[in-house]
Amino acid sequence: MLIAMLLIGMAIVPSVSAEEMETNQTQNIDGLQPSVESHIYYVKDDGQFSRQHTKEEYYAENQEYFKFLSEEMGEDIAYKILDREYEESKIIPPGIREGMNALNTDESGYQIVQVRDDPVFMWPYNNHHPTPNGIVGCINVIFYNKDRSEFAYDLKKTAGWEGTTGSPEWSGRGESLSNFEWTQASPLDRNAHIQDGDFYRDRYHLILFDGYPSQDLDWCYGNCHYEKWDGDQITHVAYPNCLNDGRDHLVDAVENKLDWSSSGTVDLSNSWSGMFNGRAALIELR
Repeated sequence: MLIAMLLIGMAIVPSVSAEEMETNQTQNIDGLQPSVESHIYYVKDDGQFSRQHTKEEYYAENQEYFKFLSEEMGEDIAYKILDREYEESKIIPPGIREGMNALNTDESGYQIVQVRDDPVFMWPYNNHHPTPNGIVGCINVIFYNKDRSEFAYDLKKTAGWEGTTGSPEWSGRGESLSNFEWTQASPLDRNAHIQDGDFYRDRYHLILFDGYPSQDLDWCYGNCHYEKWDGDQITHVAYPNCLNDGRDHLVDAVENKLDWSSSGTVDLSNSWSGMFNGRAALIELR
């Protein structure tokens, strides 16, 4: 898994319809307790949600990214980086289908997880721009009682993390299946990309998304992974077991603010071979 430097995009709201299949899952998780129920749905849509962008659309969405890269490294390298990221975004990386039950059961829908019976519905992956085909990573942390800005502020103030930059990341969330939509973690938003470590060395990198606004619950969620900078490739490279390590490191950072009586872990069915066991931390913050 490669996490690149910086990217900017525009949101697309999908049109969602139809078919659902539900399973209930409860599992104990190593080092974290207790387990929390999840509901897995496989939802079909009309193609708008899953349509792959053209290269022209990709470049149009990322003009600010291209400008940044050109100023830092020159246009030739900027074109190489964007072309590489576009090609990577079109495919599911090797080994993913075998390790995670793929995106769906019949290649015509996509997977959504509901946590408990709460108004929390999410696509349990993240990617570089709106399409469920180009998976970059797995969602492995969920926080209740604070939105993204509130949680980011607390994490930086009380645990010493800091705002940073990373590739533009997208995920899908909603208050129900009927209002499911994309949300972005912009590289220009220091409450969306947060790190513990050094950008040009090793770091724990949290990509944080806002949960869908709800009268019943404030929530946010994301992908926290452990990675290192590779100057030759001009990108970050993930360590083995990076998603399990990132999740556990972030839980330790907020341990004094969590309430284990109502927190736990939840199986998102998004395991990633060697990097993540599919068990996300669900943290109810005080």
